[in-house]
Amino acid sequence: INTESTLSVDVALPAPTAGTATIRVAIRTNSDIAHTLTIRCNDIVLGTADWFGNGHRQLEMTFAASTLRSGDNTVTLSTTNATSEHRLDWIEIDTPTALSVGTSGVTVQATEAVDFTLPVGSLAVDVTAFGNESILPATNGVVTIPAGHIVHVANTAKSLTWSSPTTLVTPSLASVQYLAVAPEAWLGRLQPIVSKHGMRTLLISLEDVNDIYGAGLFGPGGLVGLTQRAQADYLLLGAGTTYDYKNFEGRGTDLGIPTGWLQVREGMAATDDIYSANLTTAVGRLPARSSNELLNMVNKIVNFEPTQRVVLLADRDDSEGGVNRFSEAQASLQNLVPTVLIESETQDSAAVRSDLIAAIQSGARTVAFQGHAGFQEIGDRFVDVNNASSFPTSAWLLSTCLTGSYFINSSTPTLARTLMNTPNAGGAMVIASTRFGHADYEHQMITKALEIMAADGGTWGQILRTLKRDLDHETLAVFQLFGDPAMASSADDDPRSIILRSPQGGSLVGGNGLVTIGFGLQGEGWWDETLRVSYRRDGGPWLTIRQLNAVPGQSEYSNDWLPPTDGEGYQIKIEVAE
Repeated sequence: INTESTLSVDVALPAPTAGTATIRVAIRTNSDIAHTLTIRCNDIVLGTADWFGNGHRQLEMTFAASTLRSGDNTVTLSTTNATSEHRLDWIEIDTPTALSVGTSGVTVQATEAVDFTLPVGSLAVDVTAFGNESILPATNGVVTIPAGHIVHVANTAKSLTWSSPTTLVTPSLASVQYLAVAPEAWLGRLQPIVSKHGMRTLLISLEDVNDIYGAGLFGPGGLVGLTQRAQADYLLLGAGTTYDYKNFEGRGTDLGIPTGWLQVREGMAATDDIYSANLTTAVGRLPARSSNELLNMVNKIVNFEPTQRVVLLADRDDSEGGVNRFSEAQASLQNLVPTVLIESETQDSAAVRSDLIAAIQSGARTVAFQGHAGFQEIGDRFVDVNNASSFPTSAWLLSTCLTGSYFINSSTPTLARTLMNTPNAGGAMVIASTRFGHADYEHQMITKALEIMAADGGTWGQILRTLKRDLDHETLAVFQLFGDPAMASSADDDPRSIILRSPQGGSLVGGNGLVTIGFGLQGEGWWDETLRVSYRRDGGPWLTIRQLNAVPGQSEYSNDWLPPTDGEGYQIKIEVAE
């Protein structure tokens, strides 16, 4: 917004009543100079604000509600300072309006304690706690609503009826370690992850969460209530989301499980930390848009086995720190975490990509990237939404900007979702940012994450939660975990590893004749081990192809196998036979 242009935004409002309205405009300025901004509504000047300095600012003005009209109202922002540029974050208008209860009633939530005037002839029911609903006493038509309570206002009291027999049972939250939530129709897809961990788990549908803890309302409130009560170690969200979960834009997008929002330097950013019970619970999300997508993500997670080796991938060097800083981080950690540094400064993107694939195939199944990125790529398109299927399934720590943005409404895929949604390749876990961040904190983040892995391993959810607590900066606030928050960040203390050379780890084979299974043994102490070579159809039981004894001094092995001829879709696994 400058002297050559103005910004006009239409704001839809119900019919106002007489009184005073309030407008709030949140903006950000980049320059450390004097600024001025004039706010108009429906061509009437509401006021002008003047200030000095850059950063976020929220402007608030009151004006006569008669300025407003029912339906669209045009808010115009302009400045008289040619060097004063502003970025609009959001506009909010509070206007006095008569509460219309209607035949179905209306539900309100009090963000703070308030004395609420009821419409004539209506009553208010506190529906905050499922099973403990109560009619609030009114004095001269006024009820007191405690902070955080949810109240349903209706014209008449009616008996509770159901269209069919229905029972809602408040689940026991005592000692629950792992919460898993998904839309009811998808809930069964999460069972393999729940079974894998063997924790005390509550597997509950989003619909029941909303009914029991959110007064039947769709939105984040019910899930926030559940997580605050449970104080579990982990929460898995089994659905993607949309930034417009109230469907204001009328796109009809599958709403999934809503996310929260926070304001950072570059504007509003999506965050699932609203469900973390003040960073008590480690949260992970599977950004699926369908039941089949969710199944695909679950299968990759259940089948994924981490190792202790990490690929360090740096962006090309620049003034904000690229491969040089990343090399320093590797040097400081080389005695703690086995790492492979990929040099991007002297290679083209295809060569970097080839080196990355080879490093993952050799057993480095965690990729840690630092540098620049966009919604769909990291670095100079070393990895992007078009080549994600080229990479064997890995865990991705993307210490950069934007790759985790929640733009499910858009037809444009983002990198984190694409990595998670690519069948049998891409990502089994991705930590990514939903907005821009500060390079210094991104560097601290990736260094500290690897230090934690080296010290005591732990789960990815625990690591991200620790980073958010210890670094305590908005850069960390916008990082989210896509995947199972209870996924182990590294393998156990056995320094040995088995590397599947061919077919590519995690890929599907079969139906095309003879397959050569090649693998290598890394580390010492294999001479007395028996190895088992197995296959299965994706998601099915493992069936033994053969067992063989490791040969002293031999590290590379191969075996020809003729798969069943009933089509492709078989996986290969090499393991130590028990």
